[in-house]
Amino acid sequence: MKLSSILFFLVPTLFIACGKDEPPITVGEISSCHDKTVWDSLTTSNELIGEWDWKYVEYFWSPSSDGSCEYDGLSINFKTDGTLEVWKNGQISQTAIWNVVNESGNLFMLKFEPWIEQLPGRIYFCDDLLVFYLTYADGSDNYFKRKE
Repeated sequence: MKLSSILFFLVPTLFIACGKDEPPITVGEISSCHDKTVWDSLTTSNELIGEWDWKYVEYFWSPSSDGSCEYDGLSINFKTDGTLEVWKNGQISQTAIWNVVNESGNLFMLKFEPWIEQLPGRIYFCDDLLVFYLTYADGSDNYFKRKE
């Protein structure tokens, strides 16, 4: 079989594999779901503990762009000792220290060092989903799903 024939069949399947054109849940939906629980820094910290697989990114400056493949293979492991590990394709790519801080009212954010591109923004939970919401400040929203 010729290389061009193989590419003809293979290339479209690569785009189908990660081609989602919208987030798994809207910010409005996750905000409503999140608000069903009363959050503080301790409950937010406890809910973060564990492993989260990155699923999607949405950008304020380009909401129609497909961010579904941007960070495929990335996961975050929040540990009880205030450290976290960023995993990319099965290998640790970064470590950091973290804690939850009050942003305003019932809204919390992470304070972390060093910088991790996917973690700034207001923290929203809904069932097994986590969103770091920053489009309100011209940033990006990163969606994670709790690892099973």
